[in-house]
Amino acid sequence: LFLFGLLALLIQGNHNLQITVAVGSLSGLIIYRFVIESLIPNVGYFTPADYLFLICLASTSLVMLFVIRDLHSPIAIRTKSKIFYWTQIIALVLFYYLTEVIA
Repeated sequence: LFLFGLLALLIQGNHNLQITVAVGSLSGLIIYRFVIESLIPNVGYFTPADYLFLICLASTSLVMLFVIRDLHSPIAIRTKSKIFYWTQIIALVLFYYLTEVIA
């Protein structure tokens, strides 16, 4: 769902499809959270799944903001590509840091 949401940045020309993909990804992540919350045991600390969810939710929300901004003033495809790749890299580094270095 995270990568699905990121793909909304690379869609050109069809703003309705961009918004649909971004909103679908966000709502899917929220539904995923409710399902996982009922399946995993209740512990007093963050599990790697919690960290992954928060990183994906924050990144997908950021993508949604860029999609909304793109409606008002178009963003160059090169800038969108940079955002696409850097969001993935930052999400992976954050996940590694939060699960391996701190834990």
